[in-house]
Amino acid sequence: MLSIIIPVYNCEMFISKCIKSILNQKGNFDYEIILIDDGSTDRTAEICKEFIKFSKVKYYRQDNQGVSAARNKGIEVSSGEFIMFVDSDDYIDENTLENVLYQIYDCDIVIFNKVFIKKRNVKYNVLYKKNLIVRSNQDKDLFKLDLLTYNFDNLMNKVNFLSCGCTAKIFRKDILKNVKFIEGCKYGEDVLFNLNAYDNANKIKYINFNGYYFNINDNSSTHKFRTDWIDIQDYFLEKLQDVIFNKYSTDYRYLDAFYFTAFTRIYSLIKNYYFHKEYKKCKKVRYKELKKHLENEIYGDSIKYVKFKFLNFKQKIFYIIIKLHLLKFFCYLAY
Repeated sequence: MLSIIIPVYNCEMFISKCIKSILNQKGNFDYEIILIDDGSTDRTAEICKEFIKFSKVKYYRQDNQGVSAARNKGIEVSSGEFIMFVDSDDYIDENTLENVLYQIYDCDIVIFNKVFIKKRNVKYNVLYKKNLIVRSNQDKDLFKLDLLTYNFDNLMNKVNFLSCGCTAKIFRKDILKNVKFIEGCKYGEDVLFNLNAYDNANKIKYINFNGYYFNINDNSSTHKFRTDWIDIQDYFLEKLQDVIFNKYSTDYRYLDAFYFTAFTRIYSLIKNYYFHKEYKKCKKVRYKELKKHLENEIYGDSIKYVKFKFLNFKQKIFYIIIKLHLLKFFCYLAY
């Protein structure tokens, strides 16, 4: 059986389409849909309960604890041999189970493609150059590195979106016995989860199938302005640093991938926090706060050790600005 876990929170506009996309799958498959309501305050609970009439749908409600806690609860109550995660504002292709599910039987994790939807714009994101890739033992390190950067994998396309999330994947449940989402981590929790799950897997497979539709929602927590954005990103990088330096400190590829990830988070802080239109402090204060924040050891090391060739054009420009001590000029000119 496949257990499809959907954490839901105030998603009354999307959840019905999400659930129906699973119930309307072509073929006859043994699966359950587990809805974990993380304390919704809109009509989400009412809509979810309308689907309980289907024997495959199970509904659980908990006090608001965050998406990590909801996913962990889903794993805990699941009955399936295999686990799949779907986010409540996304949906899957009607042929997804037919094309993907049978691929898991001879391996531990199956990865497939996401299609990104923003209003009427559709962006395909084919991850690899081959239609089928199977990796085990040390070869699976490439799949782990691909969670952070495509720079080490010759078979990976230079995609706009890495396969760092826990969605568009199927996991054998046995490999998740000691793997949980970190409940205090509000950003990047699925990257950390995947790294641990991939470690436990004997064999990981990629298939070239566009089976998961990711809705880019400007009102989601990862796109809107948050006053706690600094703390959220710093916490993720600290946890990621612990994993990389404790498990992979002798492999330069993981260190390079970490410094690259940390540097990209600087760029994100510029765009989504310090110079966001909803951040009301004056430019002088913003610059001083940013400059002080970059003195953080993780960010400082990333500026020092990041591989310039890994950066895209905008990141390279930003790197040069920092290295030439032009950050103050940039902040005043650009914002």
